[in-house]
Amino acid sequence: MIDSENRINELNTCIQHHVDDVSTWLKSCELRVSSNCGCGVFATRDIEPNELLFGDKPLILGPTGNKMDTIVCVMCYERIGHDVTSHLCSNRCGLVLCGESACAERHKNECELLQNWKPKNPNELSFTRLKAMLIIRSLILNVEHKKFLGLMQKNYTSWTNEIYFDKEFDNFPRDKETVAVIRDASAAINANAFMILYRSDNCGDVNVRSFYPIMSLINHNCVPNARHDIDSEFVNRIFAARPIKKGEQIFISYAQILWGTPSRRMFTAISKQFQCTCERCADPTEKSTYLSAIRCVDKSCNGMVLPLELSFKTEGKCNVCGKICDNKRLLQTQDMSAAITKNFLNQNFTISDLKHFMEGRLYKLVPECNQFVVEAKLKAIWKCDGMSFEDLSSIKGFCEDILRIMDKLGLGECSLKGYLAHRLFKIRQQLKIFPESSSSHGDHDQAVSEIDTFLNDDDQLWKTAKIILGNSSAAPTDINRE
Repeated sequence: MIDSENRINELNTCIQHHVDDVSTWLKSCELRVSSNCGCGVFATRDIEPNELLFGDKPLILGPTGNKMDTIVCVMCYERIGHDVTSHLCSNRCGLVLCGESACAERHKNECELLQNWKPKNPNELSFTRLKAMLIIRSLILNVEHKKFLGLMQKNYTSWTNEIYFDKEFDNFPRDKETVAVIRDASAAINANAFMILYRSDNCGDVNVRSFYPIMSLINHNCVPNARHDIDSEFVNRIFAARPIKKGEQIFISYAQILWGTPSRRMFTAISKQFQCTCERCADPTEKSTYLSAIRCVDKSCNGMVLPLELSFKTEGKCNVCGKICDNKRLLQTQDMSAAITKNFLNQNFTISDLKHFMEGRLYKLVPECNQFVVEAKLKAIWKCDGMSFEDLSSIKGFCEDILRIMDKLGLGECSLKGYLAHRLFKIRQQLKIFPESSSSHGDHDQAVSEIDTFLNDDDQLWKTAKIILGNSSAAPTDINRE
């Protein structure tokens, strides 16, 4: 076993060899002991929002192996057409290639490894093989990168740490040394890999599975002070989302930032083997956003039920009448709300359909501030387009509602703020062409708070979207046009 001080020293050496620009890292960050997280990344100077902290290059990239995702070339991640079998590697390794000579050249080492393992049915697409590519590619890393991988936090408890892809090959290695190396790599990947959205040149956005080693060393907080954006070269750039003081630890969020506390804590417990106890999690109201609240058990009461303790087994209590809601009912209501929202959002719907769903079903279980209402509004914001004045006005209201929630949470200049600012700006421009807009109340006359001023200032919305999304490969196309 390596002690924490030596591990941090070795990690610092790996970071300085791996980071995209070592001078940017050295003037802003350092890796050191964190009181309750082993180690963490800390600011070495005062940092302003939107300042670049560092750029992290991927240690490994690979396809997701998800049947619901688009089939892509395993090297360049460009989409493959309908005839997938014609793009399977001619050397019978069983992987999908686009046909470009540069991709074929970069594919050689892993192709030779897979050929030695003798894939079963190499002329058929295997999602299991695609899913295992991060682990397989870890075996052909150079010595320096293998050392970096070996120093990463590992999760040995996940079922995916079992070697689930061995039956894909007739000659899979069974010696103890190779099996141990594969298990270690799998444990590191399980703990640290995540999906990124990459803008393909020929056909829009695709999902790619990634392992960024330096970002993996940043700890979690449910109100993070940093954001990350993937550029067109797969460099992951970490920016400050809020002011960060010298000596302050830098955090990102491992969970969706608009999930309620039970959902976020369940996600980190299952995927990362820890239960967050940050300030937001400890506050039942989540800074007065009430994202986890459900309706009071007394139908005559307009109150909201909030958890009494930071525990999956806690009871809830109404904030108006004081009635207790037992744990079983609390969990069942959240589960039912999640299920009916997922079922509704998986179908085509109009804004009118959404309003009927929320008013007729969802609001009977949860208040309008609940995370599942927010999730439904977000889906409508991205999905619905080319609508009537009434529909566009509803989408505008959804954007404003969510941006206000994010402002209450103190999420700062996070990526979602950039996307919502862009969407709100575009909706506001669309609304101006309708005659009805001239008879509506003047937005600027109503603006009193800082967030209201922001929501009604087209120039500020556009500027915010440009600054936050300017480095992201998945940004709306008009962001990087200028």
